[in-house]
Amino acid sequence: AELVQMASASAADDGAGARQQQKVIEELEHALAEERQEAARRKEQAEKLDEALVAERQQATRRKEETEAKLSEVVRKAKDHVRQVQGKLEASVAEAREANERCQKTQEALRQQQDKAAKYKQLMAQANERITKSDERIQELAGNLQAAEDRYNALKAQERKSETASKPPSHGELQRLGVELTVEDAAGAV
Repeated sequence: AELVQMASASAADDGAGARQQQKVIEELEHALAEERQEAARRKEQAEKLDEALVAERQQATRRKEETEAKLSEVVRKAKDHVRQVQGKLEASVAEAREANERCQKTQEALRQQQDKAAKYKQLMAQANERITKSDERIQELAGNLQAAEDRYNALKAQERKSETASKPPSHGELQRLGVELTVEDAAGAV
C-alpha cells in the first residue's frame, strides 16, 4: 500500500514518470502476487499442519482408546485372576480347616488308644503279677504235693511191709521156716 502511494505521488510530480510509475506498479503487483503466493503457501502449510494436528489428535485419541481398552482388559484379567486366586484360597482354607478337624479327630483317637494301651499295660502288669504269684503258689503246691506223694509212697511201702508182717504165713512158709510161738502178756512183754 505504501508503494502504491509512493507510485501515485511520483506520477503526480512527474508527468514523464508514467512509465516509471507503470514499472513501479508492475513491481508492486509482482510483489503483491508473490506475497499472495507466499500467503497461499503459508495458508496451505497451515492447513496441512491443521490436518496433521487433527490426524495427530485422532491418532492420540485412538491410542488413548486403545490404551484404555488394553488397560481395562488388563484390569479385567487382574480382577478375574484375583477372583480365581481368592476362590483357590477359600478352597485351600476350607481344605485346611477340614484337614485340621481330621487331625484333631485323629489326635483324639490316638489319645484314646494311648489311654487304652496304658490301661492294657496296667492290666497286663497286674496279670503278670498274679501269674507270678500263681506260679510261686503252684511251685509251693507242687512241692507240697511231691512231699505228700513221697509220704504217701513211704506210708504205702510201710503199709505193705506191715501187711506182709501181719499176714499169717502160708502153709509152705510154715513148713520151710517152722513155727515159733510167741506169747505176749498184758503189758506187752514177750
